Amino acid sequence: MSLRLRLTALFTIAAAIVVVVGGILYLHKLSGGLRDATDASLRSRAVPLRLTATQLTETTQPAAPPSSSDVGGLLTAVFRPDGVAVQESPALQGTGLLHPEDQAKLRAGKSVLADRTENDVTYRILVEPVSRPNGLWIVLVAAPTEEEDEATDSLGHSLIVAGSLVVLLSAAGAWVLGSAALRAVDRMRGSVEAITAADMTARVKVPPGRDELAALGSTFNALLDRLAFAHARQRRFVADAGHELRGPLAVLRMELELADRPSRRRDELALAVRAAADEVDRLARLADDLLFLARSDDGDLQVRRESVLLEPLLLQATSTRSRSAAEQGVTLEVVSPPGLRIDVDPDRLRHALDNLVANALRVAPSGGCVQIIAEQADGQTTITVADTGPGFSEEFLPHAFERFSRPDQARSDDSGGSGLGLAIVQAVAEAHGGTATAHNRDGGGAEVVITLPSVAGAEPRPRTAAARKVVPVEPG
Repeated sequence: MSLRLRLTALFTIAAAIVVVVGGILYLHKLSGGLRDATDASLRSRAVPLRLTATQLTETTQPAAPPSSSDVGGLLTAVFRPDGVAVQESPALQGTGLLHPEDQAKLRAGKSVLADRTENDVTYRILVEPVSRPNGLWIVLVAAPTEEEDEATDSLGHSLIVAGSLVVLLSAAGAWVLGSAALRAVDRMRGSVEAITAADMTARVKVPPGRDELAALGSTFNALLDRLAFAHARQRRFVADAGHELRGPLAVLRMELELADRPSRRRDELALAVRAAADEVDRLARLADDLLFLARSDDGDLQVRRESVLLEPLLLQATSTRSRSAAEQGVTLEVVSPPGLRIDVDPDRLRHALDNLVANALRVAPSGGCVQIIAEQADGQTTITVADTGPGFSEEFLPHAFERFSRPDQARSDDSGGSGLGLAIVQAVAEAHGGTATAHNRDGGGAEVVITLPSVAGAEPRPRTAAARKVVPVEPG
């Protein structure tokens, strides 16, 4: 069932319920009003009858009441203490509207107001006692309810006809209004169906106004913008990955082709094999990085947290690069409070730190320094990797954590790496519920800051308590 039909059905049912309940309440109110008016007429007519009953005697003979007693369609009767009607409207003769059980109430001084049916005619009667020394006289006033019932029935039939028309008109109006309201939705759906992966520039036409449909159109366009951005990012990622893979594969193919020449000497073959092995290692690193980022995008990047001392972890990250730093004439320093603990996945954090140290060493000049500075305060731990190189260009900073983004846009592993290092750093930080930022230092050089939640219950440690350690050159 379509939404338009469901809305029409619900509106029709609601209208029918309102019409039926309203009609029943109106008829009940009208019937009660008519009954109250009849009761008031009966009480008004009973007043002169009580006066008449006080003037009659026991010897008064039965007779019809004066013609004025039937004014307004009311029927009257006056009964002596022996139960004989001394005045009675002809229409009441033989009806027996006065029941024996009424006597108890009348003797107690109470009046009787009730509906009585005699000879297929329904009457509304009022019976009142008149106490006299010679006994209890009774006054009866009756009004046929036939006209009242006919008026109520006629009005009920009219309400049924009018209510049916109202329900039908409500259904038609609901269908028309629903169609008009959903027409904009149909146009939006058509616009969305026309958008394909080949052309994601089309957008939904937002209807005028500031209603829910306009908000829906704006939400659609925002969703399409995000999808287009994700699609463009995916295409760029695939293109960049293909470009990165093409380089080592071309070198590997060239080395293998040269090694296949009959004139190659043994030492030349050994050099070719080592060069091919380096390219294979480069391909393996690139494949691992791509797999790491893919898992991060899918939310499958598992983080096994444990409480670890941060200083030994930082020293491990720098010691593996100590020989390369010594060959470049670069000093590695770790500045960290000795007892600082943090709740992290040590393997993931080492992966991020290895990338940052490698990037810093790549740009640090001879005689320069690469520092890893750890601090803990206000429930957060910051790890800063700083260098004394040229720093980031202003054009690169907004794109520092994008994949395959390099400061010099070089496509060489020696000069710019794969461009995935900072993206991995950001993925590791976000997997731990933290952030990663990059900026230039005031005194020159660049620094990347990883901010992570501290271990629960850890006391903040000021930076002045940190110990500065120069990483020794790894022997061998």
